[in-house]
Amino acid sequence: MDNLEKIINENKAAFNQAEPSEAHFDKFEAMLNELHSEEEEKKEEKKTRWTSGSWLKVAAVLAIALFVTDQVYDRFMQPAPAVQFTLSDVSEQYQEAEQFYMTSISNEQTNLQRLMDQKNLSAEEKKMIDTELKELNQRFDQLQKDLAANPNDDRVINAMIQFYQTKSNMLQLIINQLKNVKQQNNQNYEDNRI
Repeated sequence: MDNLEKIINENKAAFNQAEPSEAHFDKFEAMLNELHSEEEEKKEEKKTRWTSGSWLKVAAVLAIALFVTDQVYDRFMQPAPAVQFTLSDVSEQYQEAEQFYMTSISNEQTNLQRLMDQKNLSAEEKKMIDTELKELNQRFDQLQKDLAANPNDDRVINAMIQFYQTKSNMLQLIINQLKNVKQQNNQNYEDNRI
């Protein structure tokens, strides 16, 4: 580098006096135009690089990614649906007993709902009845889980049958109390009317 610098410094006057020829400027401008047009072509090429085939490939990759994500979610992320295990799954004998109690309980729940609709119960009374029924349903859910875990355990089977009996008795007790209150209200109304 030092030699080049030395030559330039020694011949500085010659470099400052000489002008390039007119052809040199034309040649330089042509080179710039050519370079500029090559850059424009490269930009156009990049723009046109996304053909319909390219878009189809991207769409296919996205579709596969969505499918895989959905399958992973379905298989690993969603909780397994709760399987209800009942006495009818144990044997036909228990199926008959369960059917009897379920029908009885369903009828009693219908009667209870009808009485609750007819009688003007306070919010506190309705809440108390609903709380009792929710507690019974929670106990039933636990018994179903126990039965699913131990389907041949006589203790669990007997507990399920006792649960049905208890729920039926409790519903009958609530219905009878509501009927008694209704009768007492009717009797009081008639006594006050006379």
